Parts: sequence; structure tokens; C-alpha cells
Amino acid sequence: MQLQRLWLAALLVLAPDLTVRTAGAQSPAENSPAVVRWNAARMGAVADGITDNTQAFQKALDTAHDAGGGVVEVPAGRYRVNGTLSIPAA
Repeated sequence: MQLQRLWLAALLVLAPDLTVRTAGAQSPAENSPAVVRWNAARMGAVADGITDNTQAFQKALDTAHDAGGGVVEVPAGRYRVNGTLSIPAA
């Protein structure tokens, strides 16, 4: 069990993608088709390290919240966020 936790911690550190779970998302069924997912790149986020992605990330978070929860996925890349992001409460 200890080895599994260590492996999981290493996997999380080395994972190239970021997933943000919003209120209402269920972690045990993360890979289940019942969990709704939003991709930040499809909401306008650009992984160039130059473009301000604050609005695109906030749009993805708000969309997930308005739908009752879900997972916002951020593809690997360099994202610039100049503003403040607010993760909506349940």
C-alpha cells in the first residue's frame, strides 16, 4: 500500500496534463462517461506562454459549475494567467 501511494505521488508530479475538479465532480468515477469534462483549450486557452488565458480558464470553470460540476482539463503546455481565477463553490 505504501508503494502504491509513492507511485501515485510520483505519477501526479510527472503528469504532463492538469485536471481541475469542480464542485460536484465525483472522483471515484473519474473515468466514467457520467462525469462531464471540459477542455480549457476548446474554451480558448492557448498554450504558448504569452497569451493571457485568464478568461478562457474562468469560462471553463464557470461552465462546469453552471452544469452542476465536472472536470476541467488543461492540456500540457505553458499557460499564462495574468488575473485571478475563481473556482465556483457548490
